Amino acid sequence: FAFFALLGVVVESLIWDYDEAIDGMLVYLSIYGTLLLGSLFFFLRGYKVLGDVWNNRILSVSTYVYFISEFLLIVTAIIFVVFEFDSKFAEISIGIPMIVVIGIAELLIGLGILKLKEEFGSFAQVIGIMKIINGALFITFILSVIAIFLVFPVLIMEIEIQYMSSQKLSK
Repeated sequence: FAFFALLGVVVESLIWDYDEAIDGMLVYLSIYGTLLLGSLFFFLRGYKVLGDVWNNRILSVSTYVYFISEFLLIVTAIIFVVFEFDSKFAEISIGIPMIVVIGIAELLIGLGILKLKEEFGSFAQVIGIMKIINGALFITFILSVIAIFLVFPVLIMEIEIQYMSSQKLSK
């Protein structure tokens, strides 16, 4: 997931042509969006499997909410580029609700992970609490800048818990 986000930045730097900024941005958003959604699909699938195996409905449903939120955010960004919206009001009026929805999805996944405490102990509890805090920071929008910095450490821990779960399920 993080690899594809980084790859998106590299692709942007390679294709960005300031003379054709709108076309370049559209190509960038399309490539980045496809890579992000593709990697996010497989990442969230791990949570979906965990939710199904341990009968954790919150975790299963929140994966759909998260994926749809990210999809809508990318589609919204593409629409802004295609229709050349220059209005800061339009960007803010659509951007804020989308960040809030992503925050809600983060919070829901955090609640689902928190319910995995019996299977994975305090590690799941720590990740769940951090995801809930991150979601709450996104929901406030003003504090979403702080949430962005917490995404990477939380993501590393999420990868670890998914790895632990795959090991546990393979036994």
